[in-house]
Amino acid sequence: MSSNYDMDPMHLRTHELNHELRIRNVATDRVDVTLKRKYLRRELKKDQSRPEIRYATPHFDFDLEKGELEDSISSVTGLINDYDGVNKELGNRIKSRLNHILGRLARLPEDDSEEVANYRGDNTVIVSVLEEDLMEIIENHQRGQEIGHAQERRNSNATETTSKSISVYKWAIKFNAGSARNSLHSFLQRVEELRIARRCSKQELFEAASDLFEGYALEWYRAQLRRDRFDSWDSLVTALKKDFLPVEYDDELWKQIEKRTQQMDEPVIIYISIMENLFDCLSEKPTEKQKLRILKTRVLPQYRSHIALQEINSITNLIETCRLLEDSEVSKTAYQPPSRKNVSMLESGLTYPTPFSEASGSGDGNRRSARPENQSGTSGTIPRPLHRTGTRQPAEVRCWKCKTTGHMQRDCPDNQKRIPTCYGCGRRNVIRPNCPSCSKNGRREGDI
Repeated sequence: MSSNYDMDPMHLRTHELNHELRIRNVATDRVDVTLKRKYLRRELKKDQSRPEIRYATPHFDFDLEKGELEDSISSVTGLINDYDGVNKELGNRIKSRLNHILGRLARLPEDDSEEVANYRGDNTVIVSVLEEDLMEIIENHQRGQEIGHAQERRNSNATETTSKSISVYKWAIKFNAGSARNSLHSFLQRVEELRIARRCSKQELFEAASDLFEGYALEWYRAQLRRDRFDSWDSLVTALKKDFLPVEYDDELWKQIEKRTQQMDEPVIIYISIMENLFDCLSEKPTEKQKLRILKTRVLPQYRSHIALQEINSITNLIETCRLLEDSEVSKTAYQPPSRKNVSMLESGLTYPTPFSEASGSGDGNRRSARPENQSGTSGTIPRPLHRTGTRQPAEVRCWKCKTTGHMQRDCPDNQKRIPTCYGCGRRNVIRPNCPSCSKNGRREGDI
């Protein structure tokens, strides 16, 4: 690592930033952090022509220095242990903080106690080892990238004769930072889908990245390219997320997730799919158990009572259960109650019973019941009232030909004798046109 001005003030923590300003005789307790960073950046540029800065003895507090240095060393050690070399911006942040720590150790007073001298020597060795570890991680990652790029080129050459990737400019997808409806996560997700589907390597995608931007995003891309801020597609994605996602993006997204419930007309498979995509946008992905807890409490209320009685241990299980409940709800709405009106049935005795409250008509067996038409256009007999025993009073059959009871006209004995009968009044030996009672042209009895 080199001198102080290799630090980026944006990478320093608050107490580290305050220290760098304090040793330059700047009192900053009431100054905004943003202004502190701007001021320190200007001072670091001036330091290139200054002699090495040292503490003034009256301002030196070893206990304060020791506590803040140990906090910084512990924090940087954790970052290096978790670092894999992929995120170039994180690597630069660690470098800045290591430079700060080394410079801070070097500026400890040399003429102070033996305790200070031993502390400075021991921790300088520790931080130097951390610096070497960081450089080794970065070199290994770069070496792995070179191997990966070489493998991609070999694979590309091997399949070039059978399939060629589709040029990025033909994908018809653009990101514009000025568009309120242009979601960065949706854009990156769609680009990754097309990259795989159209057999495009990450290196090819990075080289053609300018085809993916327009408007303000294109201006941003050109400026960052001049600064040599990224050298691969992954580092470009990291820079996009850092610059275009809100600072409190994860917190705000969690609030939206907590409020998002299933709409009344929204299929459960669509709701859960949208929620899983929202979970995927978080930088720190929730566990399956956390996702399931949220989904179970945000589906429709009519599903929750059933879910509470079952053991749901996965999102797949939740989807299957809710789909069954969803189908059951559809069946309920499609149900139609049976008609209670008389219809033609093969087994009339097994038709739907009529409640006593709906029965109507007269108990007089000699009175013919009315026959209103039902909805299908066929006439139906209004059921006779029930006796207290619950049985229906039997209807009395009467023949209109001989006016006697016990049989119908088709079974009348007079049919065998072939005796003419007036169908108007039942008078025998005369037909209706000649009936003296029913016709003005009637003849005497016996005339045919």
